[in-house]
Amino acid sequence: MPGLRPMTAHPLRQQLNDEVHSRPSADVHAPMMVTQISVITGETGAEAEHALLRELAQEMGVEAPDAFGNHLAIDLGTDHTALHLVWERHTEFSTYAFSRRCNAAPDADIPDLGRPFSTPPLSGIPEGWRARLPGEVLVGINLLAIPGNASDIEARLPEAFGDSKCVGAGMSGGRAAAWTDFQLHEDGMSRIIVANQTLRPGRLGRLIQRLLDVETYRMMALLAFPLARDLTPDLGSIETELSTLAAETARIQNLEDEQRLLAQLSTLAARAEDLAARSHYRFSAARAYHQLVERRISELDEVKREGLQQIGTFMERRLGPAMRTCTAVADRLEAVSVRISRASSLLNPRVE
Repeated sequence: MPGLRPMTAHPLRQQLNDEVHSRPSADVHAPMMVTQISVITGETGAEAEHALLRELAQEMGVEAPDAFGNHLAIDLGTDHTALHLVWERHTEFSTYAFSRRCNAAPDADIPDLGRPFSTPPLSGIPEGWRARLPGEVLVGINLLAIPGNASDIEARLPEAFGDSKCVGAGMSGGRAAAWTDFQLHEDGMSRIIVANQTLRPGRLGRLIQRLLDVETYRMMALLAFPLARDLTPDLGSIETELSTLAAETARIQNLEDEQRLLAQLSTLAARAEDLAARSHYRFSAARAYHQLVERRISELDEVKREGLQQIGTFMERRLGPAMRTCTAVADRLEAVSVRISRASSLLNPRVE
């Protein structure tokens, strides 16, 4: 067949075509443990990470591909205890997921659910390399996936979570179950346990990815919440001053009063613009991350387990109010900018 060789291809054609394959789902055979860390590196840190990943591969005795764009999946070793790394580059952060089989036999019993968390996959990565990791770690998760009956494993959750109150539910329509306490433990990591009853490796891999995504996008969305609280006093001050100026507008007597009010409105506009510039990207990103959290939770296909709060319910009650606060502050900021612009528009013709 002649193909497209005589014609000119768009320079982005291959890149855009490969984008739908950038997050291939992995087959997971329990028992398996995954450590995922999410590092905020900004929008220009990809090259430094590429170099660091090649260094890691060399230190672990394997070879990384010359070019791997925004995704890399590589085995750091050759035997059944080898680490598997999946690295993904997102807009402002990157994720490093290290996974390892807990036992040689997939049906081997794990006598203590807390024991695997003492030697997670990340402990197999050279400490010097971890120290050179660029950016700041925002999310660190250790996830243990084991085969077994959900009720039996649920009775042993204190081995891993201690006295913490867990959140959890049946997953994938009840074919698996998952629990977490949304706490940072003594190692600085959060913990998730997944009990696989009948899921095939591909389905289990997708479930694990969704659980990791929920925690990662939850934390990314919450980055906007402290900013919203910090902006609230300044925003309230601008609104109060604007109301005072609006009342004075009805009582102005001469050109000097009009010029003074217009100058004060210009100052308020500059302050409001500064707040908008500081917050617009963060609030927009929070909305997008929150939508991803809600989508991933819907894909979990949760089934209620007696005595446990579902992950979706927990997020609605804990994450939802924070996101509504961010939305309210963003709306107030937009409204005050419109009010300042309207007041200035009324004064400008009179001054001119």
